[in-house]
Parts: sequence; structure tokens; C-alpha cells
Amino acid sequence: MNCAKSGIRALSLIILLCSFGMSQDFPNSIWVPVTFYDFHSDRSNPEFEAPHDDNNNKARTGMVGDTLDSDRKPVVGPTPYLNNYIHKWFRPFEKGDSTIPLYDPRANFKESYQDINESYEIEYKQPVKHLGIGKANHDTSFKNIVIKDSLLFVHKGKGIYEFASDNFFPLDNKGFGNEWNVNINRKTMVSEHNYSFTMELHYKFIKKPGLVFEFKGDDDVWVFVDNKLQMDLGGIHNQLTGSFTSDDLKHLQDGSVYSLDVFYAERHSAESHIRITTNFISPLATLYIYGKEGTPNTDDNLPLGTNDTVVAGEPFQLFGHLFDSSGTWQPSKDAKITWEITSGDGSLTNNTGSNTVFSSTKANTQVTVLARYVDSLNPYNESLRSITFFIKERESIYSVRLYKEKGDPTNLNPLPAQDSLAAGETYTIYGHVFDTANVWHPELDSLITWVSSNSQSGNLGNLKGESTSFTAITPASHTTITASFANPKNPSKVASKLVTLYVKAGPQLPTYEIRFFKKPGDPSTLIGTSDTMEIGKSYSIYAEVYDDKGVHHPELDSLITWDLTSVSAGTLTSTKGNTTTFTAKQQDVTAIVTAHLTDPVNINVSYTKSVSLIIVPAAQYKIKIYREPGDPTNLTPIGNSLTIKAGDSVTIYGHLFDMDGNWLKELDSQIRWKLIDEKPTTTITPTTGVKTTIFGTIMGDDTLVANFTDTIEKSRLPSNETVFLHIIAGDPYRIDIQRDSLITIQTGDDPFEELLFTINDRSFPVYAVTRDRYDNAIGLTDSARWRSLEVTIADISPEYGKTTTVIKTLTGTGDETMVIASKDNLIPDTIKVICIGVTAGVATPVPFNPSVDNIYTSLNQMAAKYNADVNKITKFYENVLSAAKSQSVTLIGISTQYPLVPKNPSDTDPHRSYGDVNIYDAVGNLIKKNLKLLQAGSSRAYGLTWDGTNDKNRLVGTGIYLITFSGVQANGAIFNYTMKHGIKRK
Repeated sequence: MNCAKSGIRALSLIILLCSFGMSQDFPNSIWVPVTFYDFHSDRSNPEFEAPHDDNNNKARTGMVGDTLDSDRKPVVGPTPYLNNYIHKWFRPFEKGDSTIPLYDPRANFKESYQDINESYEIEYKQPVKHLGIGKANHDTSFKNIVIKDSLLFVHKGKGIYEFASDNFFPLDNKGFGNEWNVNINRKTMVSEHNYSFTMELHYKFIKKPGLVFEFKGDDDVWVFVDNKLQMDLGGIHNQLTGSFTSDDLKHLQDGSVYSLDVFYAERHSAESHIRITTNFISPLATLYIYGKEGTPNTDDNLPLGTNDTVVAGEPFQLFGHLFDSSGTWQPSKDAKITWEITSGDGSLTNNTGSNTVFSSTKANTQVTVLARYVDSLNPYNESLRSITFFIKERESIYSVRLYKEKGDPTNLNPLPAQDSLAAGETYTIYGHVFDTANVWHPELDSLITWVSSNSQSGNLGNLKGESTSFTAITPASHTTITASFANPKNPSKVASKLVTLYVKAGPQLPTYEIRFFKKPGDPSTLIGTSDTMEIGKSYSIYAEVYDDKGVHHPELDSLITWDLTSVSAGTLTSTKGNTTTFTAKQQDVTAIVTAHLTDPVNINVSYTKSVSLIIVPAAQYKIKIYREPGDPTNLTPIGNSLTIKAGDSVTIYGHLFDMDGNWLKELDSQIRWKLIDEKPTTTITPTTGVKTTIFGTIMGDDTLVANFTDTIEKSRLPSNETVFLHIIAGDPYRIDIQRDSLITIQTGDDPFEELLFTINDRSFPVYAVTRDRYDNAIGLTDSARWRSLEVTIADISPEYGKTTTVIKTLTGTGDETMVIASKDNLIPDTIKVICIGVTAGVATPVPFNPSVDNIYTSLNQMAAKYNADVNKITKFYENVLSAAKSQSVTLIGISTQYPLVPKNPSDTDPHRSYGDVNIYDAVGNLIKKNLKLLQAGSSRAYGLTWDGTNDKNRLVGTGIYLITFSGVQANGAIFNYTMKHGIKRK
């Protein structure tokens, strides 16, 4: 390049990028191979380091032809200038040709123009003529050394690559070395750079819109595309710029591969500049790594990122795919991909090919896998892609197993999914943790947690640990015990095991009551619900726990706790144990002392007993109460309690004494009598006088208070005496049939009136309870006689006893009979026995048969299956079926232990609802809500029809659906029931 200075205005470059089918990921740099030809720069070559006319620093066009020769080399053009021998610029030197072009003037060997006056004009403004061809007497004119090398093109963004150097001397200390140049003083002969060289670059590219090539530098530059000249910056000059785009190449087809040929010459000292900015040069192949087999970038088969995670010991398959610069997959090149591990410890099944399998056994380490593709057209142009794997520890997968026995579980049999126990019994469960290799991990058993689905069914012991126990409480109930284990290394991974326990009717769990006494072990000192005491005195209370059979349980007495409602009224000596003493500190107030007991078996049940202590000033008179009339000095008071049978009239007598024990007979008539609780079923007559008669009809407790207030001496304090009344059941009067062995209704009538037999039911036990004429329960009826009016429908066995079993003898729908329980001198009871012809919870058809979508057709099929009368089935469900809007429905029927109460009792519509029905899909979504539950042909049989749609009136798909029923039974208990129903679409 000329050392003359000239202002160069940079060419503005607008780069338009096209949209590729595959978004390219461009490497940071590309090595592009080039070939250098080093010539002597000592002026022995007439076309290098020669005096010349710089053409006012303009490019000389036409120095080369428009096309390349057969060797893809430039040829002399129509207007050559100091390049007549260009055929030797880009070829290796061959001996034998000593001809050279002749130019006038020509500098002498190693002649420095700096030693000549007007040196600038002589060197840079020198007209030069071509005189023809001559012979040289030396071989240095066009002798060259070929040097293979490559240029590093750096990615500038958006696919644009650039090679730039403002000190472009790639052959320094190479080839002929750093020879003489213009800046050297001939006396020193020290060389700075290796001048006088040419360079050629050849590259294949895929034509597409938006490709740009820009050059800036010196000296000669010619760029050919598809063998045709596209950039002509010939001549020795300072930096010049030139550019073209693929849009200019109208004769080329998008998507086709073409050649890019660049020819460059540095022909004059002392500077050398070059800058190529282009996206013609881009990776011919871009490599991506995938984790799935098949066509890349379809569906979810997308490239992997730079990082991923694999489990130690597990194989991870890798697939390599190559894409050209247009983003098109080149499957034929995939097989040339090589694989290697560049860091970390792992293995690959293949080191060459389109795929390999990676694995590593060292957890908590990182391993990097490198995929490499070398472009056959450009060995320097590698496409690399790496992925670093984090090797995580293999997660242990555990399961929980349940056992009934303690010990090594490998020698025991696991629990079944269901089991049963009687009410009052305790069921112990042991949980053990196993891994997938069937190895027991006893160190993890203590982390098991336990949950019961139904706290009303019974009590669960330990909530965490190796074992727990379940104590059954409620007969005819069930609960599901869930044992769960959360992996301590991954708490979100929870293993569970279930067992469902059914509670059978077993020994009746006792109920308790607390009784208060003034003296321990002395029933005559029983304390009622209230009493009076004088200010400043102490009142000792002894608590004893009795069961429903009247048996004292001293072991429970110590579990009692005490509290006091009015702290200012006085103090308690003890808050725990079987006794406490209250000391009154304030008069004219009432202190309530309460004892509490939690059932040690059924912890959900607690008992309380309270006594209201009315604190009065010191009394002047004392009232004593007797069972017999007459002189009280010859009689014994009745004490603090009195037991009366329901229906009996008991007369008691009150007498007044002074503090010295003298009978004040004349004042007895002023005694007033009052019941504290004022129950309508217990009365006293009269309420004033020496005596009163007590009459009660319902079992329970009450407190009778005898009071005397002196109407003459008004300053005299009132006197009070209390008697605790205990009303018990009266004489046997009638029989009441019930389902349970446990008498749950102490006073009243059990609403059990019907016994429903479904298709799957065979027998049910029933019990006879003796009640008095006021409906108080006395107990189960000994020697009750049982009989069935129609043994061909249902029979009984045995015929005598507290209980019998009703046995179905006929399979049908709507068949009825009566079962009678009787005993001499007692009013008998009857129940209706009905065969409803379906299961207790049934959906018909189950599932929808693709060939049957009419409910009546389905009912005919069911009747035939069970040898039943379809007319009776239809009649039984007539009220339910008549509410259906179409016949393409499923009939869902249930039965209850007690009749259900209508949601709106005042509604007289036969289609009134007796409860709510909701339907859920398999994942718990509510799809149909608040369906009406209609009554069927029995007071305890109900049903509905469902057309298989959701709340949006869209048909649901094939699957299992959960149906929940809720309502209120006639005995006030909440009714909840669930069942599953299968749907199968055509």
C-alpha cells in the first residue's frame, strides 16, 4: 500500500438477515483456510515494490478478466497495470521460465527512492509503460514460497463474521523473511516486515437473501462469486472499500451452493491493511445435540441446552444433527460426528456416529460431553457443541408395608387391604419401609406417620413411629388407616400404604357418670346438683365413677379434674384426683364446682358433673327430710339422694329443727318445695307444707330443695335442704325392635321400622329392647319370641332370645313380610321386611353398555340375571324413574339405616329431594352438583337418574366417577355415603 495519506470514508453497511427454518446458533469464530505466496520485496520482481502511478488513490478496474481460468485463478484483463504476469501471482513457482514483463521506468535492485530528490513523485506519480516481455538473468523475479495458513473470522453478531488487521503482515519471519523495503536506509539494511505477498481464499456458501460482503484495505482485491467478478479494487493504493450483496446476484438460485474466491495482493511498502466483513463466510454446518430419536425440531424433539441432569448409573441417549447455513437438516453428515468426554468421569457407547449413550456412576459430579463435526470443505471449520451433565445421586424409591405382628417383616405376612374388629377391641399395626430391591430399612420405620380417615369410628394411638394402635368405638362403621413415609432426602416423594378396618357390632362400650358424695363409700351421702353451705365453712366432695351398669371404677376416680367457676366465692384444695374441698369465702353467691373425666378408651367422649353450692349466712334452723310420716325424733332422715321408678309416686316429709335439735313442729307447714331443673316430666305436689309427692316419667336426675323462710322473724336467715332425685326406668311395658345391640335411644322410640334386603344381602341381626310405658329403655328383652308372617320371603333364627337373625328366603323386588317380637304381658313390636332388588348402593347399568342405552332394557337384563320380577323393580323405582327427562340414563339407588328427612319438610311434591348428590371425576373435580335424591318404594330406599352429562350439559368420558350422598336421618344423625360408578362410551 502507498504510504501517502488520504481520507477514506467508510462504506455504510446495512445487513439484512433472512429467517431460517432453524434458528442458527453461530460459533464465536471460524478459521478460514488461505494460501499465501511470498515474493521477494527487493525490487527484483518488476510488479512488486515498483514505481507506479497511484491513480489519485482510486481503484484500477479491468486489470483482471470477468471470469477465472480453469484453475480458478485470475487472468489478465482488458486494462492491465503492472500485472501482466498475474498468472504467476497465485501459483507455485516453476523453474524453466525466465521471462519477465518489461516496464519503463523500473527501479534498480534495492534502490531506495528516499535517496532521490522529488522521491514521492518518482515513486507514486510515475507513469509506467509496458514494453513487452524480456528475459531475466536471475530467478528471483517471480520466485515464490507457498505458505498454507488460515484467518480467524470473529462473529460480530447476527451471523456477521469479520477478519481485520491494520498491521497485516502474516508472513513476518516466514518465507523469504523480512527483506528490504522503502523505509530502510541502505546503510543499515534492517528490515521491518516481510512485504510483497499475495493471498487467495476459497469458500463454499449457500445462496440466500441478505448475504453481504464488504472489504476495506490495500492493495489489490478481486472477489469472484460463482466464477464471476463481483468486486474489482485493483491497483497499488491506500485503503479502499467495496461491497456487494447476494441480492445483487440475480443469476444465482436461493438454497444452492456456490464458490466465493478472494484474491488479495500486498505489493508496496510500508503499510498493510485488510478488513473483510461478511456473512457469506459462515459455518457450513451447525451442530446441535438432542435427547430424542427422530426428526429434529418436530413436536417436542428440541435441542438440549448447555446443561442437563442425569441420575447416576442411568443411560442418557444423545443424538447429533447438523444443519446448513439456511437451517436445513443435513442427515447425511450426522454419521461423521465424533463424541468425547472433555471433563469429568463418564463413558460413551460410541465415539463416532449420529448418536451415543452417556452414563456416569459418580454422583454429585459434573461431566462435559463434546460433539464435533469437521467440515470436509474446510478442515479448519469445526462445528462444536458441548453439554455439561450434573450427575445426581440415584433417588431411593421406598414403599411402606403393614403387618399385624411385631418382628422382622421379612419373616411375616403383610396385612390384607381390609380387616375387621369388634367395637371395644384394639388393633395394633406395624409399619416397615422397603426399597425397590426389597430390602428392609429399619432405620426409617420411625419416620412413618399415621392418619385415620374417620375419628368417629375409633381412636388412633401413635401418630408417628414404627407402630400405632386403633381402638374401635362405633359399631357398623369403618375407617382407613394410612401409613405414610416421606423420603428424608426428597420430602415431596411420599410412599403410603392403606388398610381399611371395619368395626363389627361387639361388646358394648361402657358409658360413665360421675357421682358426688359427702363421705367416701357411703351412698346415703349422695350429693345432688345443688346444695347450700354456710359462709366460712368447708364442703368436701368425693367423686366416684360408675358405668352404665352401676359398677364403680375406682381406677378412673384418680383421673378426675376439678374447676371452680367463681374464684372469688372460695377456694378448692385440689384440682385433680377423686376428692376436693371447697371453702366458702363470700356469701349470697353460688359457686359451681365441676368434675371432668375423659373416657380413657374413647377420648372423644368426656363426662362432667357439677354441684352448685349456694353460700348463705350461718343458718338458725335445720330442715331434715324423711320417707315416713310421724315423729321425726323416732325416724331416720333419707340422706342426700332418693331413687324413684318412672311412674311411681313417692311422698316425702320435711321437718324443721333449731340449732339444738329441737323439732319445731308448728313451722313444718311453712316449708316450701322446689325442683331446681323444673323438668316437665317430673312434678311435685304440693309445693308448700310438711310433705310433697314426687312423680317422674322420664329417666334422669333432678334436685329437690326444701326451703324455710321465717315470715315473723324476718331477720332470721332462710334454711335449705336438698335431695338428689334419681329417676330410673319403670316396669316393663312394651318391646321395641332395633338394629344395634347397643341401646342408643334411652328414652323414646327407635325409628327402625323397615328392614331392606338388597340383591347381595342375605341376613341381618335385630334386637329386642324392653321399654316402660314412658318409653324408657330397661334393657334387652330376655326370651323374646320372634316370628315372620311370611317365611317364604324372610325367615328368622332363633325363635327365642334377645336377638334373632332375619334371613332372606326369596330373591325379588317389592316382596314384603312382617317380623314380630313378643313376650307375655308386653306389647309386641313389628318391622316391615322389604326386598328392594338392587344393591345398597347401585348404579344400573354399570357401566353403560355400548349396546344398551335405555334404562328399561338394562333393568330387564338385571332382572333376568337375578331371576327377579322386572315389573316389581320398575314399580319400586317408579317415583325415581318418572322424574327422568329421557330413558337414556343410569339408575342410581341407595338404602339408609333410618329414613331421611326431606330437605323441605313442607314440600308435598312426590319428587321432593331427601338429600344432595354430587359427582366427581377420577382426579377429584366436581362435574355435577346438587342432584335431587328421590324416595323409592320404601321409607329407607332412595335413588336418582343421571344422563351422564356434567354441569355444562356435555357428555363425560369413559372412566370411574365418585358419587357422594348427604342428608339428615330421622334420628337426627347426618347421613353420608359414597359409591363409584363406571362410564363406558360407545
